[in-house]
Amino acid sequence: RGLLLLAHCPDRVLSAAGRAALSQRLLDAQAGLSAARALRAAAPAPMALDMATIQPWHELVVEVWSLSAAMRAAGVPMP
Repeated sequence: RGLLLLAHCPDRVLSAAGRAALSQRLLDAQAGLSAARALRAAAPAPMALDMATIQPWHELVVEVWSLSAAMRAAGVPMP
């Protein structure tokens, strides 16, 4: 969802540099998620994640939610 929002986000809401940085962080997070899923699938028993590992994911989710709210407030049609 975050990458879709960035594709429709105008400069008045987030600068091109800001969009590029957030896009890269989202792509990195997707790669990390794929790696975590592969590890979980390969593990013989359930695994727990440390809160320090989860916190950056939560911060990224909040940032995407904030972008969505800013776009709505600016009257940008949502994709």
